Amino acid sequence: MEMQDKSTNSLSTQRLGQVVSTRTDVLPVEYTDTLKTLQDDVPGFSGARAKEIVSKELGRECDSVFKNFSSEPLAAASLGQVHTASFKGKKVAIKVQRAGLKELFDVDLKNLKKLAELLDKFDPKTDGADRDWVSIYEESERLLYLEIGESNLQGLSSRLPV
Repeated sequence: MEMQDKSTNSLSTQRLGQVVSTRTDVLPVEYTDTLKTLQDDVPGFSGARAKEIVSKELGRECDSVFKNFSSEPLAAASLGQVHTASFKGKKVAIKVQRAGLKELFDVDLKNLKKLAELLDKFDPKTDGADRDWVSIYEESERLLYLEIGESNLQGLSSRLPV
């Protein structure tokens, strides 16, 4: 199996591919091994964009809360990336979630659910596997939305002095 260039994948289908890559009970190993490549080399976004996202989450300028916010991420993933900074004199890691994920997931997952319903109808299951594609979809959807739930920065902003 050959994968297309990862830069053309939507973030939600990329993340879903990452989730499904662990499901050797559903897909043959050659597919899950290929899907595991979606876990590597996810392009990041700029440090300036990360600071904008953090500022919006906190309701105040990022630089008024964090000092020495790194311009380059330590790591990037399909849902966000990690930057370092100082907070109250201590070095911290800040996970910055990509903006607009819920809206993107809403559209992509609606289409993927239709695909799961079709697979349930037409998957011959000649290999003897008892796959329920809609259940797999629903579990993956639940996990994806759970991952993009309330950020830690939202919790922090309520504890910061005004």
